[in-house]
Amino acid sequence: MKTCVVTVYNSDNYGAFMQAYSMQEFLKSQGCDVYFLKNKARNLNMLTIKKIVKRITKANFRGFGYQLARRKQFVKANAVFKECSFEETKDMQLAVLGSDEIWNIKRKSIYSYPSFFGKDVNAKAVISYAPSANLAGKSDFMKHPEIVETMKSIDALSVRDEHSKEVISQLFEGKSVDVVVDPTLLNDETFYRKNIVKCPEKDKFIAIYSYGNKLSKENIDNIVKFAHNNGYKIISLLDSFSWCDKNVALSPFETLGYFDAAQMVFTDTFHGSIFSIILNKKLIVTSKSSNKIYNLLCQFGLDNRIISKDATIEKLADTEIDYESVNGKVSAGREFSRTWLKDKLERFNK
Repeated sequence: MKTCVVTVYNSDNYGAFMQAYSMQEFLKSQGCDVYFLKNKARNLNMLTIKKIVKRITKANFRGFGYQLARRKQFVKANAVFKECSFEETKDMQLAVLGSDEIWNIKRKSIYSYPSFFGKDVNAKAVISYAPSANLAGKSDFMKHPEIVETMKSIDALSVRDEHSKEVISQLFEGKSVDVVVDPTLLNDETFYRKNIVKCPEKDKFIAIYSYGNKLSKENIDNIVKFAHNNGYKIISLLDSFSWCDKNVALSPFETLGYFDAAQMVFTDTFHGSIFSIILNKKLIVTSKSSNKIYNLLCQFGLDNRIISKDATIEKLADTEIDYESVNGKVSAGREFSRTWLKDKLERFNK
């Protein structure tokens, strides 16, 4: 069954890579011949250039080598994806829109690519799997009537979170909209462990998985103090920080190896939280920085892992996570989502 996935895949983002790779591998396990619709959204080369230019304009020359090293890792990693053109979608039996924030229509970088909503995707059937609207509401969609009109043709709808379900249900009353897990959770821990590259670090360390503009000075100071008081190195996996002991530019599966080896993970990202959950790590979320992260934590009973006045780093570090309960919820979500997707594959494989 020739299948086209329409999502963000060709970037320097570990979460974007892993959701696309996990979706690809699950679809392949169901007998699909998987392609990704070629688009320029979050283009790898442009992202690297923008990050370097941003540093130059702010006279911040730190991390040039880091950004170039990351680009090299992702050029190699992204080679696992076969691409197709819009014209070639005519030969596809199924197109899958999602996942990631490809329905966050508040962002120009999203609505500038109407293919994320099915525009000019000419497969015999089109479904959505786990896209997120993030904080976009019905009124944001109504500013783009041509996109809403395009979405009417989608044959089966699913989204990643309850807010997105509410918005899409308001747009298309009477249509069924299901909530499924992010594609990274379609495959279990065993799948990831077959691919993980073992971390070479010998010392105990804390993994930092955060972009540079998100961590507050207070959080940074507290993390550094906690690490040094407890004999941990601090290793950044996502950006280059002067306050970390080490900044590493890794391949996606080397990054998972560092997640696996870390004593604990500090993150303020959606997929950083998911990678921690998959590998049952001691997760500490540095801030409730977005609706999607908070919803994810609530979904799996982890909303108490966010740093606050009552939940200090020291307290969170001393508190074990009940992963038996978390894994049960993840497993239930995975089973529902696999069944949903298998049903659509069978339905449209005619």
